[in-house]
Amino acid sequence: MRHFLFVVSLLIASVFCQAQNSWHEKMIDSLGKVEFYLIAQLHNNQANTIIEKELLFSLNKKYGLQYDILEYGHSVAFLVNQYLVTGQDSLLKFIDPKASFQFIRAVKAYNDSLTHQKKIRFYGLDFENRLQGRFIKKTMTIILKQSNLPAKENLFTFLQDIIVSDPGNLAMNLKRLRNYLSQHEQDSRTLLGDYFTDVLLIANAQYDFTPDRDDAMLENFKRLHKELTKNGERPLFFASFGTGHVNLRNSNGIAMKLLEDEDSPVKNSVAVTGTHYFNCLFTKQAVKNHPMAAWTFYVRKQFPKPCL
Repeated sequence: MRHFLFVVSLLIASVFCQAQNSWHEKMIDSLGKVEFYLIAQLHNNQANTIIEKELLFSLNKKYGLQYDILEYGHSVAFLVNQYLVTGQDSLLKFIDPKASFQFIRAVKAYNDSLTHQKKIRFYGLDFENRLQGRFIKKTMTIILKQSNLPAKENLFTFLQDIIVSDPGNLAMNLKRLRNYLSQHEQDSRTLLGDYFTDVLLIANAQYDFTPDRDDAMLENFKRLHKELTKNGERPLFFASFGTGHVNLRNSNGIAMKLLEDEDSPVKNSVAVTGTHYFNCLFTKQAVKNHPMAAWTFYVRKQFPKPCL
C-alpha cells in the first residue's frame, strides 16, 4: 500500500488549485496504479470539491478508473447517477435543495465528453436511513417504473411496499426484500436487469447510523466488487471519506479493512491519502455547527508524529 500526505494551503480554494494545475498528476504518479484510491477529508471544507474532482478526473484519464464510492447510502448514489444520465436538476434538488452540487455537475460535464464505456459512476456503501427513507423511496419508485417489473411478480410487491412504507416499517420491508433477493437471486436478476446491483446494495446496507459502521460498508463493498467482476472486469475505485474511516491508526476503519482483511477483494492494493488543511475555508453551516471546525487532519501510523 502507498501513503501520501496532501497539504492544502489556501485562503480561496479555487485560486490555489487553478494556480497548481499539475499537483494531481504528480500525486497520482507518486501513488502508482492500485485498485482503490482512498483520500481523507474533513466534511464541509470547500477544498474537498476541488481535490476530489481533480483526482477523480486524472485517475479516469490515466488508468480508466470509473467508480467513485460516496460516503452515503446507495439510494443517494443512484439518484446522482440518474442525474448524470438525464441532467434533470430536480433530482439534485430532491437530494438537497440548498446544495450547489458543484462536484456532481462537473462530473456530468466531464462524462458528457466520454464514451459510455469510460463514464464515471457513483456507488454508495453507507447507512440508508436518512430523512426517514426519503431517498430509498424515490430510488425504488424510479426502479419500479424503469424496470417495467410486472405487477404480478412478488418482487413488484416488495418494492411497492417500500415505496408506500411508513418510517416505522421501512427497515422491516427492506429486510423482507433482502431475504427475497437471497432466496430468489436468479429470478431477481432477470426481472431487475441492470438495476439488480442497485437494489442489492440498498437492501443489504446498514439501515441506521452508528459511528462504527465500517464492517457493514466493507460487506457492501464486497457485494459491489463481486457484481462488477462478473464479466471479467477488474474495477478501480476512488473514494473520499471522513477522517475517522480513513485514519490508519484505526484498525477498525474501512481503510485498514480494505488493505489488510483476508477477504478484502482489494487487499494490498489500496492507496491512502491523508489531507492536511491549512487556512482552508469551511462552509458557513459547518462553522456554525462546529466552531472549532478549522482544525487540521492526522496522518498514518508510520509517521512518528501526527500532522496537526
